[in-house]
Amino acid sequence: MHNRVDDILTGDHQGWFTTRLAAKDVRLAVDLARSAGLDLPIARLVERRYEEAAERGWGDGDIGAVVELLREKPR
Repeated sequence: MHNRVDDILTGDHQGWFTTRLAAKDVRLAVDLARSAGLDLPIARLVERRYEEAAERGWGDGDIGAVVELLREKPR
């Protein structure tokens, strides 16, 4: 996280590992765990948050863009 603090604080999100890639990697980890009989509920939540960030326009933004979900005003 140290190399992403500025991204999170400033909202630049011009990184190299997108929210879409993060969601995919977490999904792969969840699937692998499931095949071993394990459930990873926190990982599933993380995957969903990355997917949400991508759906809300941050799909090509760095993984730090997930912070934008916290900055949104409640609907």
